[in-house]
Order: sequence, then structure tokens, then C-alpha cells
Amino acid sequence: MAEKNKNILQESDSSYEQAEINLLRDALKRSHKERFLMLTQFYKTQQTLKNARITHHNTENSK
Repeated sequence: MAEKNKNILQESDSSYEQAEINLLRDALKRSHKERFLMLTQFYKTQQTLKNARITHHNTENSK
């Protein structure tokens, strides 16, 4: 039983590695403009989240 669990773990690790390789291959196929547009979108999202304020309201006081 322990051997089966080891094999399952190794198979999932190899599938993650293969998925990462596939993502890298897809990224290399993109043009410089596509890469730039994606990067600027990520940057804008990061700046928005950086400046966001999270507030918590007590629901008991609002009743």
C-alpha cells in the first residue's frame, strides 16, 4: 500500500513539472507586445491591491 502512495506522489510531481514546461513553451510563443500587455495588466492589478484598504464591519452593531 505504501508503494502505491509513493507512485501516486511521483506521478503528480511529474505532471506538475510537465505543466510548468508547457506553460513556459506557450510563453515563449507570445510576441513582445503580448508579453508587454500582460505584464502591464499584472502591474496595474498589483498596484490596486497594494493600495487597497480592507475594513471589517461588526454585524452586531449594524442591526
